[in-house]
Amino acid sequence: MFIKYRTKWRRWVLASGSAVALGASAFAAPEPALVQQILAKLTGFYQVTAPEKSYLHLDKGYYTAGELVWFKAYVVDAAKHLPDTLSRVLYVDLVGPDRQVVARRTLQLTAGTAAGDLALPDSAVQGAYTVRAYTNWMRNAGPDYFFSQSLPVLGAKPAAKRKPAAAAKPDFQVFPEGGQLIGGLPNVLAFKATDAQSRGLAVRGELLNAAGKPVASFASLHAGMGALTFTPEAGQAYTARVAWPDGSTSTHAMPQAQPSGLLLHLEPAATQMGIRMARKVPETAAPPETVTLVVHVRGQVVYVGQSALANGEVLSSRIPIERFPSGIAHFTLFDAQGVARCERLAFVNRQNGLRITVRPDKTSYGPRQQVTLALETRDASGQPVPAQLSLAVAAADLEYPAAPTIESHLLLTSDLRGYVEDPAYYFRNAAPETRQALDHLMLTQGWRRFVWPQLLGNPLPAGEYALERSLSLSGQVWRTERKPAAQSELTLLIGNALNNLTTSTTDAQGRFLFTGFSGQDTARVVVQARTPKGSPQLTLKIAERWAGVAGLYPPALLPDAALAASLLQRSRRQQSIDRQFGPDTARRIMLGNVTIKGRREPVPADPRRVFTGADVMLKTSSIPGFDNYPNALLALQGRIAGVQIAGNAMQTTVQIRGAGSIMGSSQPLILLDGMPTDVGAIVGIPASEIESVDVFKGASAAMFGTQGAHGVMAFYTKRGGSTASSGYAPGVARATVPAYYQAREFYAPRYQMPAGSHPDYRGATLYWAPNVSTNAAGQATLSFYTSDDLGAFRVGVQGLGAGGQPGSGAAVLAVERGR
Repeated sequence: MFIKYRTKWRRWVLASGSAVALGASAFAAPEPALVQQILAKLTGFYQVTAPEKSYLHLDKGYYTAGELVWFKAYVVDAAKHLPDTLSRVLYVDLVGPDRQVVARRTLQLTAGTAAGDLALPDSAVQGAYTVRAYTNWMRNAGPDYFFSQSLPVLGAKPAAKRKPAAAAKPDFQVFPEGGQLIGGLPNVLAFKATDAQSRGLAVRGELLNAAGKPVASFASLHAGMGALTFTPEAGQAYTARVAWPDGSTSTHAMPQAQPSGLLLHLEPAATQMGIRMARKVPETAAPPETVTLVVHVRGQVVYVGQSALANGEVLSSRIPIERFPSGIAHFTLFDAQGVARCERLAFVNRQNGLRITVRPDKTSYGPRQQVTLALETRDASGQPVPAQLSLAVAAADLEYPAAPTIESHLLLTSDLRGYVEDPAYYFRNAAPETRQALDHLMLTQGWRRFVWPQLLGNPLPAGEYALERSLSLSGQVWRTERKPAAQSELTLLIGNALNNLTTSTTDAQGRFLFTGFSGQDTARVVVQARTPKGSPQLTLKIAERWAGVAGLYPPALLPDAALAASLLQRSRRQQSIDRQFGPDTARRIMLGNVTIKGRREPVPADPRRVFTGADVMLKTSSIPGFDNYPNALLALQGRIAGVQIAGNAMQTTVQIRGAGSIMGSSQPLILLDGMPTDVGAIVGIPASEIESVDVFKGASAAMFGTQGAHGVMAFYTKRGGSTASSGYAPGVARATVPAYYQAREFYAPRYQMPAGSHPDYRGATLYWAPNVSTNAAGQATLSFYTSDDLGAFRVGVQGLGAGGQPGSGAAVLAVERGR
């Protein structure tokens, strides 16, 4: 279903490069066939993919080795930014300058939020670290959808310098508005100039025609981005001559203008969105073409319309901003055949986010005095709204100016590919210059979650990564490298308790998913796959739980020397005090040097052997001619004392004497590579594939409970011909399911009297409260105590309103001696 409304469009015919007004006409109501197909595909994409967004609110902007990075995670649906109720598991990792993972956290989401922390090692090298947050479901779209932020970390020593890349030169790119230049029509050409670290460079220059004559000049406005307007000639070659900040110049070829096509131009303003569409074809007598304009914001259709567009004609109109949700609006112009010819992104900021007010009870405080903060949350109309918030109080000089906010991420950068320099800049004010800079960003860094030709012409691909309502374990079973094993029988063993078994089957693509892990403790599991006929000749691959590190954001800038020295001094002083007088002082004893002597327990050579203490352990290599038998059971007849094996290759029975038969059946428990199976599965495996056999009987089999009442025979297959091999038997894989991380509690002492028994140097992060909620009246109150450190502290609050409105607020308080 689409939104329809009639709007007046003004029509112009181009005459010698100028527009002549012909009057007003109505934009026709959409014709159902084409429009409904487009909207059905668009709606279906967002319903099937159900995009999610994640964001981390960090306690401060700069860190040092040995510190904790405190964070509050927010996960929302991508359409309306409501707290996500689909995924309930979040993965957070911290990647060092060398692209190695430093820390990982698996968090349980409650109402779309979770609190956590990341420990920077004492030996952490200095440099830019990257923190990422994502759900398993987000991995289907790729790492561009993850939350990523670069963290400047001061360490004991700088990171090893890498050899600069050979192509580490400034870059200059151009982007025609809508996707292409059309000859004979006014075109907007955007550009972006960056250094080797993807940071914008201030440039200026000229656009030259084939004769070297300037036809337009340009200069960047913000972060190396800008735009110019000119009317190209079809077939004419144009070049840009760019002047760089260091005084050097370079020339760059421009894309060629096409002799025909459609043109889409936008003019974002504070209260309305200006739109111009034009058509150019070589045949002057060509009949008008029906074009369709579709506008949506995060899958929410804002506008749909159709109109006939004649050759050389321009349609112009304006859409009130009130019709848009805040965020990135996608404008797509389709031709009469339903082919997307022009695309353009525009940012709409209705200034309707969550208003957060922070009011300290005083403007200045003394050391170890109580601070009471009154928080208030209101919507854009001034009405109180309940909200989920997180609050950090940190030294004012530790604020990183280019850090994202929850508004800049949810509304802007989460829908753009790649690095956006200083995203918060675009939300600091609503000045025309800021709005223009934001439109330059849309022109140069626009990105879509889908490509229209693929969306309209093909079914949506199945997601490889499952939606996690709880901790899960997934993977795929293969017969060969290219043929998945559909309908394979799976057995999951958790720990070494045979009563903790789960069975399942693979789908048509050989994929499987086990869910329901509690997350209360780490679970070590074994998964066994067998064909419907019991053969283990399969390859079982467990899906990697953590996303790989493909590339990192450009490094954050480290503080200047003076701030760095001050930060290191404060951090070391605070860490020293924390080690002596932390929150668990009553349960901790500071020890001197301690020498620990002991003996390391031997690690089993074969990790499949989760059950030890067998009465008989037999290596098949010790039996002459063992590999020549059809199966291991026939080869073992009469070779193991107390084990009776009867029958032939088609039907075999096994009985272990002394294992008790009072329960009727005397069939022992059969294990294959640590997993329960039956005699039939062993009969179906050639003897040459069995490496060893263990037999448990009597008291040794008691660990198996009632299942081992008649004894146990455990068969182990060969793994590459050596027990020292790191591989596993065919159709068997092991994995570890992590426990949910339990966040630390921030140490915030409460002083009833100004005097204290030990120093308190919380000079970096003074207070951290990840879970703050305002009531229906939009109000909340909290209190904490200052430390012995003096100076200015910034109170930063971020969060979400009940309707999904992101917002932030701040206040500054001073701690002074003698207050």
